Amino acid sequence: MTAYREAANAPCHQCDRPARGPCTACQQPTCAKHFDTRDICGKCDEALYRHMRSDDSGMMFVMAPIMIGAVALGLLVPPLLPIAVAMPFVGFPTLLVVRKRRKRARFFRMMRERGALPEPKPALSESDVALAKYEARLENRKH
Repeated sequence: MTAYREAANAPCHQCDRPARGPCTACQQPTCAKHFDTRDICGKCDEALYRHMRSDDSGMMFVMAPIMIGAVALGLLVPPLLPIAVAMPFVGFPTLLVVRKRRKRARFFRMMRERGALPEPKPALSESDVALAKYEARLENRKH
């Protein structure tokens, strides 16, 4: 499946201004006002922010045993003790950087394949939650 593309002279997909070029994520024509500093439109920038902040701790389950094994090996074999000392200081920051880069690459891969991300589920406000609790209490009183 290829990404959605329009003609080069199409207007911005968020307003009717002339497009400066395609967004690097969704490939839709975007005007200069809606471009971010990374050449992605505002909608894709917001989607990237949500994607990067989503909880995905699967990488920790892969790297944690490797780091624990390296530290344990360093403690068991004295010549490898410097590795045991350096592992938390080198391995953990490396893990964070690799994890962030993989999530970012996954986001752009999804955008190239689909052309857009699914709309996020709307978050309930405090008043919506309070109203639902109130309606539930009223419903319980009827029974």
